[in-house]
Amino acid sequence: MSKEFEFNGYDWSELAECWGIKVDDESLRGYRADERLAKMIVDYMYDNLENPQMIADLRRFIDALCYMGKKYNFPAYPIWKGLKETKNNLTLVNYVGDCLRRLWN
Repeated sequence: MSKEFEFNGYDWSELAECWGIKVDDESLRGYRADERLAKMIVDYMYDNLENPQMIADLRRFIDALCYMGKKYNFPAYPIWKGLKETKNNLTLVNYVGDCLRRLWN
């Protein structure tokens, strides 16, 4: 995890990059690799729920999503805006985990 990582708010793979998560299975490509990576990100969030840096990174990621969502009027912007206001870390991770694959739908 890096305090210095700058999120752009484009894609959930930014979390993987920030946290050094990679799919090492060369046989996985496209959708299957994306699904594996998303699962690894969600697992990482739950495994590090008590880590204040992970929570700070996740909140900065959501801030970036909200900025881009508002700027480009993405349909899911209100959902991410609501998640941004969530104070409980477990609730935040639960809902981000559920919404991650449907980032801008």
